[in-house]
Amino acid sequence: MSAVLNIVLSLAAALIGYLIGRLWETFLVRRRCWMAREFWHPVLDGTFQVVISKFDIPEFREPTGVVGGGDAIANRLLSELFQDIGLERPKSVYVDEHELDRKNNLVVLGGPAENKVARQICDRLRPGMRVVDPGPGVAMQVEMTAQAGGDWAAPLVHVAEPGQEMTEYGVIIRAPSPFAAGRTVVVIQGAYGYGTWAGVGLTQSKDFLARCESLDHEHSEPRGRIAVAAARARRRMGFTSGSRAWVPVECLYKVDVVDGHPTTTEILALRRMLPVTGGGPSSPRVGTDRPPEAAGHP
Repeated sequence: MSAVLNIVLSLAAALIGYLIGRLWETFLVRRRCWMAREFWHPVLDGTFQVVISKFDIPEFREPTGVVGGGDAIANRLLSELFQDIGLERPKSVYVDEHELDRKNNLVVLGGPAENKVARQICDRLRPGMRVVDPGPGVAMQVEMTAQAGGDWAAPLVHVAEPGQEMTEYGVIIRAPSPFAAGRTVVVIQGAYGYGTWAGVGLTQSKDFLARCESLDHEHSEPRGRIAVAAARARRRMGFTSGSRAWVPVECLYKVDVVDGHPTTTEILALRRMLPVTGGGPSSPRVGTDRPPEAAGHP
């Protein structure tokens, strides 16, 4: 009788352990979904569009233009991400379509060379992290500037010519729209298509989401240790405040490309994006101190 009881108790303990493990796994998945929704919610407050790059190649005879493979995959992954976290499938438009409405909330995929909306946003917001197109025959560049006042901008890195194996760079920006008050833009731009592709994947990562959440807490929560600790505890458990406060952020990342696929993605810098102060739309907003992330690059 005791042997049977021991077997039953062992099976019960194993079942309880299994159920606890599954519940914890489910909690972690839902927790990441909550964090992803928090990052994306400023864009989802109202009508929004995903703006996909399209460009012309003189040697290519198709008059309707060309869409980069990396941007196309990024758009598909973004749609899958929204469905995974319980959101509606986004409406996608190409950058030259008449249906594009800059007064909407926008998710913009692609760099300034092929996506004029991304270029217009960066010209107006002047982020401290940006992809730069130096012109025909010159490899793409990625720049990062310091936060304080100043009057210079230095390239962080000259990106190698694209290939099946390379190191790619990209920038993610979440900020108030420069086109319409009360609207939001998210720009995911790689130096090439691999960076845009990897950037959408990065917005699903726990590290990226947690760091964005931390910035939201740091700059939008009421002062005081008890209030801040309580607010952070609520969000860690998946509960959000009614205000759903957020701050503009900018993120610089690099990704290793192997056999034509992005693999390991590393965040080089993620910080609050400062508002534009003075100067014209094309004036750089830069800093006085060379960022430590740039010290090891040419």
